[in-house]
Amino acid sequence: MSAAWARDKVKPAALSDDAEFVRRIYLDLVGRIPAKNEVQQFVADRDPQKRSKLIDQLLASGEFAKHWRENLNSHFMGSPAFSGDGEWRKWLEDSLKQNKQWDVMAREILAANSPGASQFLLSRFAQGDSGLDNVTRDVSRYFFGVDIQCSRCHKHPEVELWKQEYYWGMAAYFNRSYPLPVKGKTFLAEKARGEVEYTTKAKKITTIGPMFLTGQKLVEPILAAKPAAKPAADKAKPAPAPPPMPMDDPAEYLVPPEAAKEKTRVPVPKFSRRRKLIEMAINGKDPYFKRAAVNYIWQQLVGRGLVEPIDQMHEGNPPSHPELLAFLAEDFAAHQFDLRYLIRGIANSRVYQLSSRYPAGSPRPPEQTLAVAAIRPMTMHQLGMSLLVAAGYHDELKTKTDAATRADAGLLRAKMESQYAAALQTMVKNLDSGSETFQPGVREALFETNSPAFADFVANGGLAKWLAGIKDDGALVQDAFAYVLSRSPSAEEATRLGEYLKARKDRRAAASEQIVWALVTSSEFRFNH
Repeated sequence: MSAAWARDKVKPAALSDDAEFVRRIYLDLVGRIPAKNEVQQFVADRDPQKRSKLIDQLLASGEFAKHWRENLNSHFMGSPAFSGDGEWRKWLEDSLKQNKQWDVMAREILAANSPGASQFLLSRFAQGDSGLDNVTRDVSRYFFGVDIQCSRCHKHPEVELWKQEYYWGMAAYFNRSYPLPVKGKTFLAEKARGEVEYTTKAKKITTIGPMFLTGQKLVEPILAAKPAAKPAADKAKPAPAPPPMPMDDPAEYLVPPEAAKEKTRVPVPKFSRRRKLIEMAINGKDPYFKRAAVNYIWQQLVGRGLVEPIDQMHEGNPPSHPELLAFLAEDFAAHQFDLRYLIRGIANSRVYQLSSRYPAGSPRPPEQTLAVAAIRPMTMHQLGMSLLVAAGYHDELKTKTDAATRADAGLLRAKMESQYAAALQTMVKNLDSGSETFQPGVREALFETNSPAFADFVANGGLAKWLAGIKDDGALVQDAFAYVLSRSPSAEEATRLGEYLKARKDRRAAASEQIVWALVTSSEFRFNH
């Protein structure tokens, strides 16, 4: 990165100060702003290794698994924060707690052998006639970093190689898969036979077998042809028809399908196209898989992928820093796709720790140079949890709960999510624009300004009441900024709020609520910077 800045004559921003860093790292690793005491302890610490130690501490905490469960749920499913299939969310969280390698998670998702992991494919196949298209598109996007949907009907406009056969070749890995109800639950089964047919631009119907994005075709065993009826010996008297052949030959299965309407087991073919895709592409050799994973994690932490958009990783859209992407992909694979290892490396980097502030009067470097930290809107999960911390719910719950829960960040987080589930759902419902990109709207502004629910949320969290009990105006303002914005107020901010309090001596409780409201609805609070 330093070489790229020097080459492009770009001056990077200074490193973030401690208050800026601690807020950012808490938001990115555990999905909330730090509590007041967490900020103060970090800023006061004189250990030169305190940043790397805090990164390790947060990666090891139970909150990490809960926050990244939400990140991955949103990434793979597009589900709103704090929602989605319960088994899928539990599988994600358990996998993160166990530090399951990224390639192992990908194999489990595509094998679809467990109730949780299978939800990725089952939810797509549940869309009926569009199910196979959804699976083809989303497997390619999320696991290999390319959206080949344009190739469904014609040649890809930016990649000469990707013609129709590449889209339908990927589809052929999944066309034999289908949802199957068994004893009240739905599983993903797979047939031993079945081909993909598509219509070319020349209106010709073509059959194709599995083919990966690289053009590599799957070599399949030759299945025995099903016998045809013998010609009639006497045209006047046709020969009797042969006995009907079963739809599926049991000899082609490890676990054969059942003829009965009510199924008791999931058929398993001896040759599985889906399993072969896993063997061929989910590994350290395939460039698509490891680069897509690294690019997604980089985007989550830095705010911009090394390739943007992250599902357009192809020759027509080169990386902003190709050497860096190649190094990180190889390093990730060499360390067995350890997610925490990758996140730790990025979070400890100079790029991640740059300030989002740039000297006044100097033009801000272009985004793709990564020379200044991106200013990113909080995700709905980050915003919901951070509002709980800022309004005082986090500290209030911590004082009222048992010692074991107080000592375990993961248990405390679980209790927060459970106890304040209704409030979190209300926040998401009213503050989420529903867009992948940040689009503040009238609904969000009206909810924060006029909604009794939001006013009550701010007033009842405990912070406003705590502030009202502080007799010194300066100390009140200091604490308000520390709790909500993770920093001290500037001289101007302290003066203006001090004057505000003096003018409202007779209604200090209401004034304290208004100060908390003003800070949590500020643009500074709404963004990760």
